[in-house]
Amino acid sequence: MAIIDITTLQNEAVKYQPELRFYPYYILGPELAADAIALKQVANKDVITSFERKAGIMRPYDPATMDYADLGKAVESALTVNPIVGPLKDSIKNYQSVQLLNNPTSGDPMFNQQKKHPLERLVVTQAIRTFSEDILFSIYGGVRNILDRTPAGGLDGYDKIIDDKITATEISLANGNLVNTGVIASPIDANDTSAVDALVTFVRAAHPLLKRNAILKITQKVYQHAIDALQNVQGNNAKQDVNILQEYINAKCNSNVRIRVSQAMGDGTRIVLTTPGNFDLGFNTFTDTAFVQVRNPWEDPNLVQFWIQADIGARIISVHKKVFQVNEQAASHVSLAGDYSA
Repeated sequence: MAIIDITTLQNEAVKYQPELRFYPYYILGPELAADAIALKQVANKDVITSFERKAGIMRPYDPATMDYADLGKAVESALTVNPIVGPLKDSIKNYQSVQLLNNPTSGDPMFNQQKKHPLERLVVTQAIRTFSEDILFSIYGGVRNILDRTPAGGLDGYDKIIDDKITATEISLANGNLVNTGVIASPIDANDTSAVDALVTFVRAAHPLLKRNAILKITQKVYQHAIDALQNVQGNNAKQDVNILQEYINAKCNSNVRIRVSQAMGDGTRIVLTTPGNFDLGFNTFTDTAFVQVRNPWEDPNLVQFWIQADIGARIISVHKKVFQVNEQAASHVSLAGDYSA
């Protein structure tokens, strides 16, 4: 089976326009930057060591009592990358009899003498785009599992990291980095402001140092519920957008948070407040030349392999309440990669 479906292309005496149109797609780098996720080049394992200071070393001087204090502790945060692949296999014979995208050599029995795929450039560029989108929409909801033959099995995403830390009680109400908001739902009537109230409650509960400079990551669903609730607060004639919502929350909380409506977070109602630079995505290569190989490894020279490979891993550097806070609501995910899946 061909990796590019050309069954809908017209044959023979049809003139093709030279332009090939593509649907809009997500670009990994800018999306990660907007989500305040740092892209790190990691060969195998990367460890960051943070120092947590113990409060209370000051005390009144008493020469008869020398009770020495502890200064703090060092805490390690490791990022380990694991291999992911995007394997594609095709035969140049699949395109022998069809005129392809205004390519004058396609449809010619001599076109494949060099045993090159007639759409090699198209395959490479579009494979990189799709592979990158697969990564983007797995970095929150992914769970590393080699038996899961989908993008979701490629790495442990941020929600898995958060869930594991909740289970281990590193994230908890007692530690001040877990805040209950209750269900964040669409307003039930013109007087219901609970969705935007939940965001205000969440930010107000944050540590003062976190409120001073943080990113409030919310899903599209939470944003829509909150903006509808804000309209109930301010009236139908008031302008409503993400900047107005951000200003409202900061005014109510005496905070300095920037709202990020993250597509990668999925469509659940989990929300995260974190300082910039606290989320990392480890990657072992940043160049296209190292990212995709075009090979002919089989005895049959008509077979072409497009092999995409990288090592990847995610990390939240710290979940200390001064730099991180999450609510108790569940995450839910949907893939927006590509243009179709079946």
